Amino acid sequence: MIVERVEPSNGLVIYYNYLWAREYDRHEESGRKARPACVQIIIARGESGTVVALFRITSQPPQAGRTALEIPETEARRTGLTIPS
Repeated sequence: MIVERVEPSNGLVIYYNYLWAREYDRHEESGRKARPACVQIIIARGESGTVVALFRITSQPPQAGRTALEIPETEARRTGLTIPS
């Protein structure tokens, strides 16, 4: 696996081994596969690194009571995401 180090920026799409709550509850330690996530908010920058908030990206419709934003088709295509995302 080749890992490219890039400086986080708002809107950057990365692939991250997201650990779902149900996997965590089964005492799994890492996500099963790399899933797209979006760096949406840069919280802090300092000597120890950059702290960011990641928001998962999925092609599944949101569950009732969940807040979601649809990524515009143009942006989804540009970043190689499944449509809809």
